[in-house]
Amino acid sequence: MVATQTPSWSSSPSTITLPTLSQPSLKSNYPSLPPQNKMGSAEGIIWRDVHPSSLTSLEQKGEGSGASVYRGLLPSLQLHEKPMLVAMRKPRITSILALDRFEAEVRLRTRISHPNLLPLLGACTAPPEYCTISPWMDGGTLFDVLHAKAVSMSFERLVTLSLQFANAMAYMHECNLVHRDLKTANLLLDRKWENLVVADLDLAVDVNELLSAASKNGGRAVHRGPSNGRLSHMVGTLVYMAPEVLSGKPHSFAADVYAFAVTINEMATGAVPFVDRKMPVPELHTVLETRFNEVKLRGTIVKNHLRPVLARGVPEEFRELIQQCWHPDPVERPTFPQIVCLLRQILERGPKYLSNFSGSTVDIDNHLAGVSRGMRIDDCNPILTEIKSHMSAARKPIWEQKRTQSNGNGMEIDSYTMPLDITAALSSTCGSRGPDRMEDRSIVQSQLANLPNTHLFGVFDGHAGQKCSDFVAKHFAGALFRAWVNADATPESALVHAFEDVDEAFLKDAPATEESGCTALTALVVDSTLFVANAGDCRCVLGRTDGSYVDLSRDHVATDPFEKARIEARGGFVSPQGRVQGRLMVSRAMGDRSVKRFVSSTPEVLTSSISEKDDFIIMASDGLWDVVSSQEAVSMLRSTVRVPDMAAKRLALKAVELGSDDNISVVVVFFGGNKSFSYL
Repeated sequence: MVATQTPSWSSSPSTITLPTLSQPSLKSNYPSLPPQNKMGSAEGIIWRDVHPSSLTSLEQKGEGSGASVYRGLLPSLQLHEKPMLVAMRKPRITSILALDRFEAEVRLRTRISHPNLLPLLGACTAPPEYCTISPWMDGGTLFDVLHAKAVSMSFERLVTLSLQFANAMAYMHECNLVHRDLKTANLLLDRKWENLVVADLDLAVDVNELLSAASKNGGRAVHRGPSNGRLSHMVGTLVYMAPEVLSGKPHSFAADVYAFAVTINEMATGAVPFVDRKMPVPELHTVLETRFNEVKLRGTIVKNHLRPVLARGVPEEFRELIQQCWHPDPVERPTFPQIVCLLRQILERGPKYLSNFSGSTVDIDNHLAGVSRGMRIDDCNPILTEIKSHMSAARKPIWEQKRTQSNGNGMEIDSYTMPLDITAALSSTCGSRGPDRMEDRSIVQSQLANLPNTHLFGVFDGHAGQKCSDFVAKHFAGALFRAWVNADATPESALVHAFEDVDEAFLKDAPATEESGCTALTALVVDSTLFVANAGDCRCVLGRTDGSYVDLSRDHVATDPFEKARIEARGGFVSPQGRVQGRLMVSRAMGDRSVKRFVSSTPEVLTSSISEKDDFIIMASDGLWDVVSSQEAVSMLRSTVRVPDMAAKRLALKAVELGSDDNISVVVVFFGGNKSFSYL
């Protein structure tokens, strides 16, 4: 991938001139409401307390991890008027934080009004029927229009909708509000796609609250603790987030401007940001995981100023506006009133001028060739169908969901546990099989999906080909993230769902003749809690400071009495040679289509609190364990310099030296180290 270096607009010869504004307040045209009442009005819109039972013809239209959306009819206050077609959003209120966010959204929406902000018609704030009522927008989300319906809009319509978008944001900013989650999935259109409204204000907050919270935290955005609540900076969608927010600074007006730029560029290209191509039914997170991991993308945006590729079928001044809005320096970005003036100037040139530009065109020109080499986007078919529900659901920061104590069904995780200083590395070798027979894959991910103190490691031992292990390694982290954002999920349940979902996705994605499979071993570290999930005969071993060890996984082989009984209960058999249906020695794995009925992808999950006595873990495919015992591996590491690269490589080379005839993959994770993550 070749990162596009955004020019400095203060010195570029092609700099557009930002207008100096002196205009009446935008708020003067759209008066605010007094403090919350049982009924009130804003710009002619009546809002009132509404119980869900008062709506008729309710039909569920969508469901996500944070809310369900219904379409129905809201009776008018006037007997002679017809009921209004509305959308009812019912959030899942499972914590004080979620309730606080819901109440804050209702308070905010009853006090602001603008033609291009989704109005609040009603709300129910009485438990357990929490909901908000808004007009139903027949055109759906702009994300669906651009991608699911593949609409190519004219440049005139592009500018018109962009202007409506900018007007709404200029009003919000004058009200001192930052949206914090601007994207095409949060923009709604009417039936003719002529009018746009900004929706999903549940993350909107007064900018002074953010700055005040950040000032108490040394100038950086708050991440955790009982008081940060909805002020946490780690909200929104990665590809629309400004680099300074990704670096830990609080959201600001300039961060909204950055997201605006990414969004209108998406409108102009018809392409998903950073994927930079049109797709029939794109699955944003899935596609991104194929091209990058989350950490890599975030780092490239922040350090290399990577931006989505610019559209071609638009005037140069429109392209320059986009570039200026996503400038790496927030100070250099224009304000929304300035953006409004520039877009008006373009529209005022008239239809004859505007018709010279096609709009909705994209030219990738090998834009991503450098970094994405070896990570083919064409290999990616949609894995799951949850993207739109995730994009429209409430976005409580993931660590706030997961770092609360469970009610006894899952592992209790302390929000204030001191994080470990983790260092890790992986080493792989094809062994005596030769490079054309390398079927193993491994992953090492720090700061999984931008989550602080959360790390993921995995070893995937392929057999009968590499397609299954390659697929699982590419998509496991994304599947885990999707499973984990579920309101009721625990790390253990998320790991189980991730194993099963990726297995199902591979079998659907691969040709019916594909017979490859892989065993899978993953370790998830959350603060000082370790979750090990295993399906197959890879192994995870914990080494302790006193030289002892503990096996954190057990081998799933067909000769194991428990596994054999499970296989036979499903109508299968284990041959005298110890193979499922006479074919496969392992009893749990992903893929393996012909024996899938008997070979389970459901992992066993072991949970352990990491103590001061716990020194490291070794994760490896059976190519190591066939020739090295758990105790021998632990002893070798204790006699090796405490550098992950060297430790992992030593174990892999030792297995080769001892004559292992299998692929060998080793991941070594040190607890309490002080080195950076390394990759071999």
